[in-house]
Amino acid sequence: MGVDFHYPTGSTPLDPEEAEGLIPAHITTQGQLNEWEFTNIVEGQKWAFNPRRRTHADLISVDFMQALHKRMFDQTWKWAGTFRKTEKNIGVAPEHIATRLRDLCEDIRTQIEYGTWPPDEQRWPLFVPTAVRGATLGVIGYGSIGRELARIAKTAFAMRVLACKRDPSRRADPGYCPAGTGDPEGALPDAWFAPEQLPDLLTKSDVVVMCAPLTPETHQMIGARELGAMKPTAYFINVGRGASVDERALAAALAEKRIAGAAVDVFVQEPPAKGHPLYAIDNVILSPHVSGFVASYDDDCCTLFAENLQRYLDGAPLLNLVDRAQGY
Repeated sequence: MGVDFHYPTGSTPLDPEEAEGLIPAHITTQGQLNEWEFTNIVEGQKWAFNPRRRTHADLISVDFMQALHKRMFDQTWKWAGTFRKTEKNIGVAPEHIATRLRDLCEDIRTQIEYGTWPPDEQRWPLFVPTAVRGATLGVIGYGSIGRELARIAKTAFAMRVLACKRDPSRRADPGYCPAGTGDPEGALPDAWFAPEQLPDLLTKSDVVVMCAPLTPETHQMIGARELGAMKPTAYFINVGRGASVDERALAAALAEKRIAGAAVDVFVQEPPAKGHPLYAIDNVILSPHVSGFVASYDDDCCTLFAENLQRYLDGAPLLNLVDRAQGY
């Protein structure tokens, strides 16, 4: 997988079969590992890896962790370690959002489904796009994804950016940020909003993008009232979590043309049940929770894991840690 694992001082490399044999049988694609952490991987004093408790640090086996990852990756397991997996490929989800925005503004569905070359008197009115350049982008959840989206929106489309975050007084983001991406200093937004100021952001935005994690505070954060505050010409895009949006309210707003369109990548239930209200809507683009995916996803995650493992062994701060108190 192209990952350079460094052996801790004094450790003895294991035979690959021996390392594989140390992994409990229940750790399979059936997924009895917690999605957010590796804990209690092996009972007793053999091997342990738990950065939060920092126990048995001298007994970590790199061979064991490598074998564990090989098993999960080879079986296409949904991998996540001690860091937030949704923010590893922070350039991917914003690119997806920008593409969906252009698709909505260009009415790509009509173009695809029209099926023939229209007469000239119909061609321009039928396919006239909505301008993106200079429009106002409202970002709900100004974390790594929101910040990279803001950078793209500013540089590519000269958009005005409005940012909503839990504590807008804390504008900088000291977390994981590859060079040349995002907005680590919080310098790009033209205005900042606290969650209680969300209606103001919604009324001013031409495009609203939900990037926030799912917490008790963001559960159904976008409902009928919030959608009613949006411009009838505005677009809504959700790449955060399905349960942060009232899906029936969104479907109703789209069906009644109270907003211009939407792109939805995440759902309350995945896959959505047959007869889901958004399936019957013609001004929405649906995708199966793939906005953060890229062909190199597993390799990228493994590279970040290896970096975190080395940091742990060196006693250095880890990257992309989950804040248990905040829930993300």
